[in-house]
Amino acid sequence: MRYRERDNRESFSPLRQITGNDHNCTSVTGTASPLAYPYYTGKFESMNDVVTPRFDSRVASGEVIVNPMTKVSYEREVNIAPMAYNVVKPGQPCPFRRQYVENPQALNIHDGPVGHRDVNIDVASLRFQAGTRAAAAVASPQFAGSTFLAELHETIYYLRNPLESWNEFLRQASKDRNRSRFKRSQLLTNFIVDSWLAYRYAVRPIVNDAQNAIKAIESTVLARPKRYTARGSASSSGSDSDTVVTASSGSGLGYTYTHTTNTTYSVRAGILYEYSRDPNTFGFQFRDFPVALWEAIPFSFVVDWFANIGPWIEAIAPKAGVKELGAWTVANNVSASTRQTWWSYGGTTGGYPRNIEANCLSTEVYTSETKTRTPNISVGITHRLEPLSGDLGTGRILDLLGIGQQLLRPRSREIM
Repeated sequence: MRYRERDNRESFSPLRQITGNDHNCTSVTGTASPLAYPYYTGKFESMNDVVTPRFDSRVASGEVIVNPMTKVSYEREVNIAPMAYNVVKPGQPCPFRRQYVENPQALNIHDGPVGHRDVNIDVASLRFQAGTRAAAAVASPQFAGSTFLAELHETIYYLRNPLESWNEFLRQASKDRNRSRFKRSQLLTNFIVDSWLAYRYAVRPIVNDAQNAIKAIESTVLARPKRYTARGSASSSGSDSDTVVTASSGSGLGYTYTHTTNTTYSVRAGILYEYSRDPNTFGFQFRDFPVALWEAIPFSFVVDWFANIGPWIEAIAPKAGVKELGAWTVANNVSASTRQTWWSYGGTTGGYPRNIEANCLSTEVYTSETKTRTPNISVGITHRLEPLSGDLGTGRILDLLGIGQQLLRPRSREIM
């Protein structure tokens, strides 16, 4: 293993200067307590990897080399605001006042610099999703002919439904013009639902299939390289935060701090392989039939939103003529934490309350990124972490509502 690092950090040392006056209006200067632990700001980077002898010449000769690697980088920033307070004592010519420049008192309530809170992300599931998608993409046909035929009945159903619904809407509307507003809106809703599902699961797939079929025909006459790369990816994000108020009473000081961490974990998997015979251009090989059978099951696509059944079936299906040359999984963990601490309870001096003028707010920011590469992939069935999130998630929610409405509504009478 080879180790390298770049360290651009500097030691953080607050000034801790005190100014102010006493009750007799006499000026006071001095220094405050120092920072209780070492603190370094700036950026640090390190790299662990494997050195392969004659790497360039071996790759040029056709050898595939996938080495493990770990890259870590992190950066810290900290800002401290002034601390100031006064104590008013009756009968004294001046209020007792203290002002601190860059006082680390707020930082000293902690045991050390800010770290990352634990964010619950199922890393194993992300690796399974990315690896299974990559394995499923090995020697995948440009035009999935078997799946197209298996889904043809369902496609025709979704295409036919809007026409039936429109016909039913017109027939019912012309039959009874005095129908209630609710009933008329229900008929219109049925038509809109059927049209949406037709677009999502009939029109759009047919357009994609037509484009893929054209590409498949073109590929039969164009020269192809012998090596291919199959890829898969998955990612998830999460956050965790907390607010703590330190106990305080009597003459003691009290502080409040908030601590928030945001984490994004992404995984990319890849397989480099050779196809020793003509590619599976039109998707009518034995390996395509299990996938086609799964796709033909009603609403199997809904199951695939929540678990990777379809990609797993495709990943484990035997692929004749495929020689795997190398595989890899790259995981990237990016986290950002912020901790803010401030003086929230003044306490007392000589039995008189301290009036806070400046709360010595300290703000710490800690960002880190860890990237690892391992020479393998993970294949298996797992749940999808965020099946209904993002823009695609919005479409799926509409799909579920439309499918549910279509299944629950009574069958319309035969169209005349």
